[in-house]
Amino acid sequence: MKGNCDDCPVGRIPAKEAEELVTDQVLNILQKPEIISQTITSNDNEDINQNQIIESFQKIDKVWDELFPPEQARIINLLVKDVTINPDGMNINIYKQGMNSLNNEING
Repeated sequence: MKGNCDDCPVGRIPAKEAEELVTDQVLNILQKPEIISQTITSNDNEDINQNQIIESFQKIDKVWDELFPPEQARIINLLVKDVTINPDGMNINIYKQGMNSLNNEING
């Protein structure tokens, strides 16, 4: 956003801060049992079993810091449909197909 944002109830937040919040939340979301379960259920790759999916999502935070920034950005773009920041917090919408694509890449 450029210019004056007096009408915005949230105001401005630094981009780096917003990006860090989104990244932290995405990594947390990826490790939630219900997300892992949904990924297992929607997995259409017969070469990847349930245990591989669980291990992949549980170790995502360990490899995150080892990735180059462009690769981190690519993964976030693969997963995040949109982010809405409002006075009550932040909502992150995730692409379900992006989760499957990430899992296939991790195990591919």
